[in-house]
Amino acid sequence: MKRIKSLLAVILCVAMIAMGSVAVFADTEASFDPGKYTYNVMINGKYVEFTDAAPENINGRIMVPFRAILEALGASVDWDQVTKTVKAVFGDITIDFVVGKSDINIDNNGTKSVKSMDVVPFINAANDRTYVSTRFVAESFGYKVGWDKENKTVIIIDINRLVNIDDNDFTIMNQCIKDTGLQAGTAYEETLKGTLAITILKTAIQEMAEGAEIADDIKMGVSMDGAAVVKDSEMSMDLKMGMDMGDLLSGSDPVTAAVAEMFKNIDVKCYMDAQSGDMYFKTSIDTLISQEATSDSWFKMNVYDIMKALGMDLKALVQKALPGNTLSVKDVVVMMAAANEESFTINTYSQLNSSIELIKEMLSDSAVKVEKNGNRTTYTINLSNISSLQGLGGKVVSVCENGNNSSVITLKGDVPGMGNLQMDMTTTTKKTSRSVEKVPAGAKIIDITNLLDTIK
Repeated sequence: MKRIKSLLAVILCVAMIAMGSVAVFADTEASFDPGKYTYNVMINGKYVEFTDAAPENINGRIMVPFRAILEALGASVDWDQVTKTVKAVFGDITIDFVVGKSDINIDNNGTKSVKSMDVVPFINAANDRTYVSTRFVAESFGYKVGWDKENKTVIIIDINRLVNIDDNDFTIMNQCIKDTGLQAGTAYEETLKGTLAITILKTAIQEMAEGAEIADDIKMGVSMDGAAVVKDSEMSMDLKMGMDMGDLLSGSDPVTAAVAEMFKNIDVKCYMDAQSGDMYFKTSIDTLISQEATSDSWFKMNVYDIMKALGMDLKALVQKALPGNTLSVKDVVVMMAAANEESFTINTYSQLNSSIELIKEMLSDSAVKVEKNGNRTTYTINLSNISSLQGLGGKVVSVCENGNNSSVITLKGDVPGMGNLQMDMTTTTKKTSRSVEKVPAGAKIIDITNLLDTIK
């Protein structure tokens, strides 16, 4: 059990080091004690105080006094005592609903719609306050809503307000995105080569997993060498990768040691359709995944479903980035922030805010150097100048020429209290006459969705 805890702690440390910063925690201080309520509501990182009536859980929905929540959301509120109608205005959006009825009417700058609430607004006889569903009123005003189960808190975030990015500050990067974009109906060959070397301090691992058996700092390495063909929403790829766990699994039983050795050299072949999210793959370690695997077996899973189970709904972002579409920096940030909705916690607002500040510092026009030489354009970001990376340095260099692109990424340095890393990655993209390789007809398909249920 301690070895498992050690491994999980190492994985978390790797993620934190690779992100280039330690975890950011929210400023959850409040002018009142949130502990006085069984359930809480947090808007844009701040707790909402309900002075005369506490939130209640009705059939799985957190219900709150309508005036308190609507005004906390920034709306002006009217109450018609005769008709029992609540009307609220927030910017260009007006909503109204009648107590005791399920419909909530929404007028968004002249575009009208009606939603049906699964828990109707009601008057609580115990305190004579009118309660409404937190989620429905917040979503009606365009907010994103999540649920922090551990802290019994509804998390409401105004993504558009949070992502205070002006695309005029990112004209260079937006042009780079446009230059490196793929054209619809054209096939491209993409290559990827990279290495990642990480040293994790034993003190960091022990802090992550109390009682972990770690004698010394852990050194790990990952290598990747792949080539893919992409056309529209389809992609096929051949990838060679290796994972060297260093001393982490030393002294393990023979089976575990053998598995660790197998992970040093892994061959992967896959096909994916980004429209559906379905991915098919086969590897040199198929039998570790399922004993049913044979030489003609392909595993199937849905990438969007898996990411959603992990708290990230990336479907809209990936599909928006398909060949023929154009994204801006702000588009990407807004969609990435919204994609976290199902994993919102009381720390999410602060974490997202810190990430956005890093993006603004790293990708704004002042951070990107442009050099032109005929049809060749080179974009360079010096990571050593980014203070938010806390001492990590390196460069990102992207070259665009006649529709072909290449990028070189280096990242190295120390993360205080965690360890250090060295990452080197090179990618290329060029037009090709090759075709996407689909799953062979007659292949044995093994759906591993059930094997992945443990992450949900």
